[in-house]
Amino acid sequence: MMFIPPSWTRSRLRPLDSFHIGITDPRSDSFHIGKGYHTIERWLTCMVYDGVLERFPRLKIAFVELGANWLPACLANLDMGVSLLGKFDVNLKKLSLKPSEYVQRQLRVAPLHTENTGWILRNVGKDMLMFNTDYPHPEG
Repeated sequence: MMFIPPSWTRSRLRPLDSFHIGITDPRSDSFHIGKGYHTIERWLTCMVYDGVLERFPRLKIAFVELGANWLPACLANLDMGVSLLGKFDVNLKKLSLKPSEYVQRQLRVAPLHTENTGWILRNVGKDMLMFNTDYPHPEG
């Protein structure tokens, strides 16, 4: 997993004691909170492009406590990658479905309470989202 170097968060424009949500994970501060999905997208891209979801069509994947705002763009980007580079990549030629179709078939995602679930539903469909709670935490 790649982390952004701590030195990148220390600019003259930002105090060193910037907002932190109380988790010991350094990626939970205000600088990193909007980028936490990058690692998830890279992992999902490998699962699709390397043919794992093709070979294991009954495999089901759930992303919980990772949000879902990133999902509509990820689906579009996966398909765009194949349409742009598929003719050059032998592995991509072996896929029998569009990348977004694998993800729609095999992935379920739980939106965070702070996200606009209606917008996500309109962009990915109701079958990809699931409900979760981490009660008794305040956001649950």
